[in-house]
Amino acid sequence: MAIANGFDERTGERAFIFGSPYDEKTKGFFEDVWASPAGQRFRSEFRSPDNNLRAVDEAQRRFGHAGYVTASQFSEVLGDLMAGDPDFRPNEDPESVVETPAPIEEVPVDRNGKRLGASQLAWAEMTRWSQTASSRDISERRKIDPAFASFYRKNLEREMAEAGGAEEAVKPVGTATPELIQFAVAYRNTPADEVRKLKRADYNPFGYQEFNRNVDAAIAAGLV
Repeated sequence: MAIANGFDERTGERAFIFGSPYDEKTKGFFEDVWASPAGQRFRSEFRSPDNNLRAVDEAQRRFGHAGYVTASQFSEVLGDLMAGDPDFRPNEDPESVVETPAPIEEVPVDRNGKRLGASQLAWAEMTRWSQTASSRDISERRKIDPAFASFYRKNLEREMAEAGGAEEAVKPVGTATPELIQFAVAYRNTPADEVRKLKRADYNPFGYQEFNRNVDAAIAAGLV
């Protein structure tokens, strides 16, 4: 593998390493793909959850032996699928395609597999909301929502009592895996605007479902 800082050293193109998390390098890779003629046609005529997965699977089938795929190679895969794969169907009405489909809702459970209670669900909702809300919105909700005001105060007291950085603030809870703890650390250090984007299918087409699942799991484990 000849990849340096997200670029193929041989061709100078952006490259996507199979299995890597969605980050700024991945974002740049797909921006290059969408700028190509095949990428532009795919986005306007073929983009859908099924076709997204089909394209990734085909790219991995062709280039998985190398461990990565370049932007031009991925664009070539899109062109071939659009030209000759009968299962790669265009959208009948591209204008009606929802840009940001909502992820499938799963029943929230705790680390033992039990359904979260009403208070736990409320806490999870307030945690998710506060991670993406503006400071002004948070201030306004504190004035009109006593439950949120209590939630905000308790979190502030906890943060004031904790010493050290984010690594120390996120503690293992129950059966939380090291990977989930690492995700929680990164999540708490990600700007709210970026969090909102990562949850969307149009911005993070191949990773938004996993990102949302990790957010829910981290909340249920008490990591965020």
